[in-house]
This record gives sequence, C-alpha cells and structure tokens, in this order.
Amino acid sequence: MRWLNRITPPVVTAFGVMLVGIIVLAIGAARSIAVEPVADVSRVLKADDFWSQTGAKLTHDDIPFDQRNTIRELAGNSNETMIRIRAYKLLADSYQRTRYSEQFSQTQTLLAIEGVFRYLENNINEETISKFRPELGFTHITTSKRNGDPGSIWVLIESSDGVLPSGGLNIRWSPTDKTVNRVEHWGANRDPVRQPGVL
Repeated sequence: MRWLNRITPPVVTAFGVMLVGIIVLAIGAARSIAVEPVADVSRVLKADDFWSQTGAKLTHDDIPFDQRNTIRELAGNSNETMIRIRAYKLLADSYQRTRYSEQFSQTQTLLAIEGVFRYLENNINEETISKFRPELGFTHITTSKRNGDPGSIWVLIESSDGVLPSGGLNIRWSPTDKTVNRVEHWGANRDPVRQPGVL
C-alpha cells in the first residue's frame, strides 16, 4: 500500500474542492431544468394544446398541489363544459386514480388519451356520451386491452366513488387510424334528455 503514502494533504484538499464543485454544478443544472409552476391553472385548462401539453400526462409537476382546490372549484362550477372535463381529469390524476396500462408505449397512451378526450369535447351531445355526461364528474381513468381486440386501446372513464351515480364510458381508440371508433355507456343514465353544452 505504498501508494497511500503518496496521498498528501494538498491532494486531499484539491479532491475535496473538485467534488464540491461537481455537486454545485449538478444542483445548478437541476434547478435550470426544473419545471416552472404555473401561475394560473385556469389559463392552462383553457389552452388549445391542453391535451397534448398537459392533460394526457399522468403527472403534472408544473401544477402545484395547493392549486387542487382551485381545480376542484372549476370542475364543479365552471360554466364551460370543456373546462369541467379537463379539471376532472387533473383531479383524477392528482388523487392517483388514473391508471395507464404498461401494455402500450407511452406515446401510444398519450395519443389515445388526447384523442379520446378531444372526441368527448367535440361530441358532448352525442347520445351515448350524454348518458354519462362526463362534465358532471368522473373519478377514474384506465387504459386497457380487451380480449379478442389486441389492436385497440380501450379508455375507461368512470365515476365510482360512491358520491355520484356509478357509471362510465368505455371508448375504443385505434392507434393505427388515430380515431375513436366505438363508445359504450354503462351504469346510471345521468340525464336522458341532454341539454346543449357550452364549449
């Protein structure tokens, strides 16, 4: 172990300074790439690119946890159907009630979620969708495969918290065509006579 004798105090000091420098640089880099929290969550919910930039994701580091009460308020009281649906999606995510299947790639899942929710917003008065009325609230979102239908991504949007009537929509998304090609309603019929929504 003669080489140990060659390690002098100046060498140890130099190594320590170098190590501290590396740590400082790493912290600075981490801070520089940190996501800047949003100042107004309502602005995020109204954005044209909401689903591609925020809504389809499972986690939302740019939205502080303390804004959940604001999101809940918008979900329950906004006059805009679009805002209510988007707010309920963020609430489901924040309560960890959104489940994305590992059977699909992240890209496939994000495109499916974006496509399905855009379809809901654009077809809110469609007969099957209106039986569930997603703007009245939902608690869980799940992606899955169905036996005998390996090429599709099924997105389940449901209310199952015991507060709202249980029910939901099963929506089939084609990753190939990038379209919704089937919508199934199950459970309680919230409002068989649907009034036009405000989008």
